[in-house]
Amino acid sequence: MGVSRTEFTFNTGILFWGFFYALITTAIGYIFYYEGLKHITKSSKVPVIASVEVIVASLIGVVWYREHLGFISFLGIVAVLLFIILMNQKANNSLQTENVAAESL
Repeated sequence: MGVSRTEFTFNTGILFWGFFYALITTAIGYIFYYEGLKHITKSSKVPVIASVEVIVASLIGVVWYREHLGFISFLGIVAVLLFIILMNQKANNSLQTENVAAESL
């Protein structure tokens, strides 16, 4: 019972595509993420807005890979979207209040 040996060959094409894949999926994704963070004034919104990534990944799994979406998962998606809408409404209401107060001066 001997150990079989496999030969390792270095393929530069694989190295190129591995680097390209890492660049696209990691670096560019984080660049967009951090650029988006610059436009958020309240840091408490960041975790909820970042939860959209999970929603998109879930929906891609359902549509593209025909995965099953359970009731609890569906409820979680609805809850995250609802909280994002509520945060945006609250922000818009506070901006309108500030504008009315500034105009009355």
